[in-house]
Amino acid sequence: MIDSRASNVRRSAPSTPPSGPEREALRARIDAELADMASLTVSSWMLARERGASTLPGVPRPASEINVDVALAPVLTMARRSLKTGHSAHITGSDGVLLAIYRPDDHSVHVRDTVDTRELLRLAWRRRPLRAAQPPEGWRGTSFEAVQWRFSLLGPAGDQALSRHWRDSPLRLREIPPFNFSLLPGRQFEIISALQKGDRSLAELVRLVGGDEAQLSRELVTLMLMGCLVIV
Repeated sequence: MIDSRASNVRRSAPSTPPSGPEREALRARIDAELADMASLTVSSWMLARERGASTLPGVPRPASEINVDVALAPVLTMARRSLKTGHSAHITGSDGVLLAIYRPDDHSVHVRDTVDTRELLRLAWRRRPLRAAQPPEGWRGTSFEAVQWRFSLLGPAGDQALSRHWRDSPLRLREIPPFNFSLLPGRQFEIISALQKGDRSLAELVRLVGGDEAQLSRELVTLMLMGCLVIV
């Protein structure tokens, strides 16, 4: 349940969302209020907007879960590098409507249940207090690692993310990826199994599991980004 102080914010919000400087001033004021609150179940500044999908005009074109995660991955990486302890990130789509929330303290990501493909064209993120990280009811929950894994396997540049010295050096699996293995097709189990048995170069892995270097690069890059894979 939203506490009474959050309800006061909702009652004081205008019936239509502010824009420009007024919107920024509202966000700054609410962030200051959030810093004094002990608990909050939703991000207050969202209460000035309807929780539904995009406000873009025209016929809705729902994006798939995979397309959303692939688009989110680069933005989440930028946010992760910049955020400090006690902060979270709000990711907005092309129309400025909240699309996802990221908590760097536990690596959780929550994504709105309905996303228009046009919202993914220009994603942006904003730093928010950690108390503003609680998602609305019904949003899809995932993790930073799972989003990055999907980007490496299915994103347009995933096959280029493994740098040359990683391709030429023996690789060692330092730890098992910390996410739900239902996300992995059978081939990824073969790669992880091969690395568990000993250090392998990219060429050795290609011989062991088949495929080509471009595809294998996609399958290794997230292990590298998560720190599970190291150069010997």
